[in-house]
Formats: sequence, structure tokens, C-alpha cells
Amino acid sequence: MEEEELRRSAEALRADLPNFIGDAAERAAIETDLTLALDQPPGTAHDALRKAIGSRAATREWMRRRTSVTEDHDRAIGPLGLPTSALGVLFICPNNDYSVVRETVTDAVLLCPHDGAVLERQDP
Repeated sequence: MEEEELRRSAEALRADLPNFIGDAAERAAIETDLTLALDQPPGTAHDALRKAIGSRAATREWMRRRTSVTEDHDRAIGPLGLPTSALGVLFICPNNDYSVVRETVTDAVLLCPHDGAVLERQDP
């Protein structure tokens, strides 16, 4: 989560404290933490804001309800990378008795371990 979004969340959390924190002492402590984090100069408050928002179970739960973040850290949604990209390069023996997938391309000549034939690259 970017710092600007954390700032907006911390301000909303601070305004909402009376609605979900009944204990005045706990509410004051949370408000103090949030205020100190929000008072830091823009561009330097990311860690302090994350700590202030995530330091108590009640504020973490408030954040979970407000966002799709389910842990104390950001979580990627969906698969990473391109799901249709090739996972490797297939090499096949011309005698059809061996094949191998290489994740990285190499300049080395690949040989069939059964008959010593040069493996041929199979393009998709």
C-alpha cells in the first residue's frame, strides 16, 4: 500500500475510533500513535503509518474490513506474471527417444543422452 493511501486510511481510522473503540484510554493511545505517524513529512511516513495502523488487533480488524488486505502485509491478488507466456523451451531428439524443457536458453549444443543426437528446438 502506498504512503498516500496509508495516510488516507489513518485519517479515516482516527475519525472512526469512537465508533469501535469503547475504552477512552485505548482510544487516546491509538489516536496518539496515528497523529505522530501522520505528522511525519510526506514521503517518510510509510513505515510509521503501517506500524500505527497495524499495532493493535482492533485497528488491524478495522483495516481488514475497509480493504481487501487480509494480513499485516500487502498481498498480491491473482497470479503473478503472464499466464500465457512460455515456461521454457522444448528440445526433442530427432529419433524421438528423448525430450527436455530448458527454462533458460543456452548457446551450448544439447545432446540426447541415449544416442548422442543433437536435440532440436521446438518453437510454439
